[in-house]
Amino acid sequence: SPLDRMNKWERRYSDHLEMFRMGHAITWWGFERLKLKLARRAWYTPDFLVLFTNNAQRIVEVKGFKREAAIVRFKVARELYGQLYQFQMVTWKDEQWVTIMGEPD
Repeated sequence: SPLDRMNKWERRYSDHLEMFRMGHAITWWGFERLKLKLARRAWYTPDFLVLFTNNAQRIVEVKGFKREAAIVRFKVARELYGQLYQFQMVTWKDEQWVTIMGEPD
């Protein structure tokens, strides 16, 4: 199951998304449900794809700490696919989700 592949940060964020889904702020979310081609042999699989009630789609990357390669992939994906998706990178800090890069909540 997708939950088995999640780390503790991703699992915590999935709980966060599920609260929003139950409150009807979002209609759907999926874990690692999208694979975006960045270059000839380079792919990016974002942590979450979120569908909002207004049909906006947001890619959310959950990071416990920033790795340079992950940031580069995120930025390239945002450059290539920013017209289709909103992009947000978040981390858990001071008992709340904080946007590191991209769209705010």
